[in-house]
Amino acid sequence: MAAAGLAEVYQVRRSSEGWELSFGLGSDHGLRAGSWVWLLDPAGKQVAEMEVLEVSRTDATARTSGDYSFAPGYLVQLKEKKSPTDQGQI
Repeated sequence: MAAAGLAEVYQVRRSSEGWELSFGLGSDHGLRAGSWVWLLDPAGKQVAEMEVLEVSRTDATARTSGDYSFAPGYLVQLKEKKSPTDQGQI
């Protein structure tokens, strides 16, 4: 899955600024702090953009501020653009 730019969320933490999600994509997959990724629900629908906070070679943590009820099966997908305001999406 990681080779295709997808990874399952394996940890979810509530923070004062929203939700922090950890997943199995990292610098080996082109991520760095400040990168943006998509959060996908179990059906594969894009539900949020998240900014990557921390990165190791194989894992990363990103933040989203939405109000979600997380369930097993949420995925993270690599994103081409650098911020949610690129290309007029927000």
